[in-house]
Amino acid sequence: MLKNFWYACEFSHSVTDQPLTLRLLNQNYVLYRTSQGKLVALKDQCAHRGAPLSMGIIQDECIQCPYHGWQYQPDGQCVYIPSNLESATIPKRVRVDRLPVTEKYDLVWVFIGDPNQAELTPIPDLLPEHEEGDTWRKITGVCHFQAHMTRVIEGFIDVAHVPYVHKQSFGGMGLPRVKNAEFETDNFSGRLVFTIDRDLNYRRIPFRPAPTKTTGTQEVTFHLPNLVRLKTAFEDFSIVIFAVCVPVQDNQTVLKWLHLRNFLKTPLADRNARKRVTKFLEEDRQVLDQLQPKHSPLEPRAEFHVSEDAMTIAFRNLLRHHYQ
Repeated sequence: MLKNFWYACEFSHSVTDQPLTLRLLNQNYVLYRTSQGKLVALKDQCAHRGAPLSMGIIQDECIQCPYHGWQYQPDGQCVYIPSNLESATIPKRVRVDRLPVTEKYDLVWVFIGDPNQAELTPIPDLLPEHEEGDTWRKITGVCHFQAHMTRVIEGFIDVAHVPYVHKQSFGGMGLPRVKNAEFETDNFSGRLVFTIDRDLNYRRIPFRPAPTKTTGTQEVTFHLPNLVRLKTAFEDFSIVIFAVCVPVQDNQTVLKWLHLRNFLKTPLADRNARKRVTKFLEEDRQVLDQLQPKHSPLEPRAEFHVSEDAMTIAFRNLLRHHYQ
């Protein structure tokens, strides 16, 4: 488990004033909003008999257990037990765990680990395009994998698989040689930038404007614990895919993605864009769900590596360093 990290886990629009179950790292949590729109994230287990609070209702800003009606305020403290005598006090220890929670990029983020570390741990600035307003058109989607989060992330940062796994989509155009590659890494992330040719990546985009430049750049970034960013950029158009790999449990990952484009920004083009993202994710899923072992092995000699695996090697090195 990667602890003391902010995990992006859900789209902001999915969390309302009704309880929502969040399954994360083999644990169940409940998300909801107060009447003022404040986000709340609690362990989805009543302190009384262990009933899932997500089956209850929101009552006066508190979440009410569906079993015996116990109510918990947003900080997790139990404040009402219907069967208690009016004179009875509720011990402070009667509470459920609360997770630090916030929003960024229209996503909900929860902090796993020591809550005291939450304010000291910044959420990475990986999507500046999100703040550029009408410059970019954004759509979102979800893909389900029967694979460990580590394998799903590696599927995104692996360049060499493209002409084989994606031969029915953009991989059918051939794999661009990794030219003028720049690779960098730090304690939490890795980033690879290289040159790509327009004739390999451009011709299949419908309704395209007249090309003005024959080469562009491909940028591949990962950031612990569960983020991936892909950007394809030419002079006259760019596409960004920001992927959140939610580790539901050991062999189950829910990928929530944001697709941003700075061309064809009319909603009429959304269907085509969604179809393309869905297709290449499905191509990945068919392979990633079958990989063995399910978890990316962290022993250095467990699998063979070649020069194109620099991103994967960096990713696994960071996992070994941070895993608890």
